[in-house]
Amino acid sequence: MIVISNEQAVKNETAIMRHLLQYDILLHIRRPMISSSAFESLIQAIGIEQLDKLVSHQQHDLAAEMGFTRLHFNSQDREKGLHVKYQGTLICSTSTHSIAEFNSLDDSWNYAFLSPFCPSISKQGYGEGSAILKELPRRTNQSCKLIALGGIHKDNLQDALDAGADDVAMLGSIWQAENPVSYLASCLSKIEL
Repeated sequence: MIVISNEQAVKNETAIMRHLLQYDILLHIRRPMISSSAFESLIQAIGIEQLDKLVSHQQHDLAAEMGFTRLHFNSQDREKGLHVKYQGTLICSTSTHSIAEFNSLDDSWNYAFLSPFCPSISKQGYGEGSAILKELPRRTNQSCKLIALGGIHKDNLQDALDAGADDVAMLGSIWQAENPVSYLASCLSKIEL
């Protein structure tokens, strides 16, 4: 399972992140406007010993220097080729927004988000009427893991997996929960192995 950070810091965030990382998850750090020094401080606060479970969406060069083994590139960064210098040495993931876009990825990508699966929890109105769930039977790309993103919560995450997603990613349902750590635990307990 993947948890994506809020774009903006939330109260007790680093403590929550440290607790989330006690579970078998990857934590994607997504901070579009973060400075190098703020990024470095955030990672130090989370804990350098957790680098193998962290994925950086920004500050790729700094993240690689710090010892990250995983980097994420949004679709715009992928189209610009910003990932090329890291592929082959680091695990790279990306974002897609249609089954056709997902199917077009080559085998250099370890996994890709496909969104919006359902109406978004963190972006009101985004994903209304999404047909991605119905498009999954048209998946032809088996070399890249498909990660369901968008509106995923504890009551529909198994539906996404049953429909053909290899894993799920959550953002809004985790960070809007009264207790994000307990919520994650309840989500993990719902997954049928």
